Amino acid sequence: MVRKVFYIGLTLALVSCASGLKEQMNDYRKNLELNQFEKAQDVLSKSKLKEDEKSKLLWLLENGSINLLQKNYDEAIKNFQAATELIDDLYTTKISNKLASFVVNDAQDVYYGSAHERSLSYYYLARAHYERYLFKKERNDLFAARAAVLAWDTYFQTVNRSSVKTLYRSDILLKVFGAQIHEQIQTAQDNQIALQLYKDALKMSERIGGIFSYFNDKSSEFIKASEEKLMKDSEISHKYFSSTEGYKDFVDFLHFKILSLTYQVRRYDFDKLARELKASEAVIKSAKKDHNVKIIFEESLIARKVGEKFSFGLKGAMGKVDDPKTRSVILAQGAPVIAAFAMNVLKLYPSRSTGPGGFIFAHQVTTLAVTEAAIEFELPVIEKKESLKRLGLYVMDETGKVITIRPLVLIAETSDLARLVLEENVVSQYAATGTRVAVKHLAAIVAAMGIYKQFKDNELLASTMAIASYIASSKAIAWMEEADTRQWLSLPEGIRVQEFKLKPGKYKVGLGVATSEKWPETPSKTLGEIEVSKNKELFTFRL
Repeated sequence: MVRKVFYIGLTLALVSCASGLKEQMNDYRKNLELNQFEKAQDVLSKSKLKEDEKSKLLWLLENGSINLLQKNYDEAIKNFQAATELIDDLYTTKISNKLASFVVNDAQDVYYGSAHERSLSYYYLARAHYERYLFKKERNDLFAARAAVLAWDTYFQTVNRSSVKTLYRSDILLKVFGAQIHEQIQTAQDNQIALQLYKDALKMSERIGGIFSYFNDKSSEFIKASEEKLMKDSEISHKYFSSTEGYKDFVDFLHFKILSLTYQVRRYDFDKLARELKASEAVIKSAKKDHNVKIIFEESLIARKVGEKFSFGLKGAMGKVDDPKTRSVILAQGAPVIAAFAMNVLKLYPSRSTGPGGFIFAHQVTTLAVTEAAIEFELPVIEKKESLKRLGLYVMDETGKVITIRPLVLIAETSDLARLVLEENVVSQYAATGTRVAVKHLAAIVAAMGIYKQFKDNELLASTMAIASYIASSKAIAWMEEADTRQWLSLPEGIRVQEFKLKPGKYKVGLGVATSEKWPETPSKTLGEIEVSKNKELFTFRL
């Protein structure tokens, strides 16, 4: 009895702590949604996240993000540098042990970061250095940005050498942003590297780009086919890649960058390459200009990670019970009797017939259909968000006259990446977590059965007492087995870029949403003002 009271008391304390942190992080996110970055930083600095050693990586990532948004470059770099070092330690030395172990509960374990978060930490470290370079004009920061890009590439090399099965083995953002950093070094070697990176991005645009719903109208079917691997990559792309206007914008941008660099470093190849790429006349004309303005636009916030309940059958877990008392009762009574008691007295019917059928990879779990006595447990899922719109960037003079309209080219769709990497583990996580939770429930069911038998002469009282006992135990189990919904909350939903040439002067920048593949004559929203000098400029916007 003492142990049980202590267990429940400890559980309640942990739940209270977790609940308080969740409320604080919800407030943090609300301020981010309103672009109230100072308030967001104040909430973050006072939150329990800072003292939570198991969430140290999240603290570094969020603190780096909020400082970069306020252009506090030194703090941003310090935090992102510490985050990448921690990722290197966690990923290379400890994550393999985690995958091989039967962890009590992910939500109470060290947070290792999702694959997209580990990748994007290098991006933001590189960008923080690059933005500080543009602000201070110290080339050491430019070289540091390049070093971060190289470390980013090394991270993916490590992923590709590992035994982890994933479709996310590289990142288009790595290729495109890495190329842009190499361009800024302005050496012949770095220009050649940049050119190759843009070509790499073009080659992988269908394979990796196929998972983005913004690029591919059949992205879910594409992912399923790629996971099943019943066809060759080329066949999957041919059958399950239905390109959108957003994808065409992306390809045009890559054609422009490839031809632009070719025009600089190997002009004799320009015409031939333009024909091979089948580049449009507009792209060819644009590639011959020296573009001096770069826009990075970050849109909205990544979709939330939330807990969702799934059913898991009890019969499959009965052979996994270690507790001698529970095991002896199961052996004595028999699995059918235990299952019948769970269904008839405790009313433990499955509420979902196919396990995690809402996942993209539902085809893998149809064999795990639950039609017997079942318990419920939580798994983390990424919420569905409204699809991203095709956005146009409007550049206007000081009077508001539109000078040019360019599509804002999507480079990363973070919610789709988050959903992909989370759901790739659905089968093993479903089975492992379901079994662990079911074993705990079996102990509670056996205890309830014992109480039921004590009062078996009074059916109503026996049922009431058994149900009350089980409910008390199941609540404690639910608290302890809550889904791990920790995530890098300040990540944008989309990262977009565009480049163009402008004369020195002041301009206004706005956004418009394409309708029927056409741009409105005027923007629907003004982002702000920019001032262009004779130097190459970078302007970042967050909406």
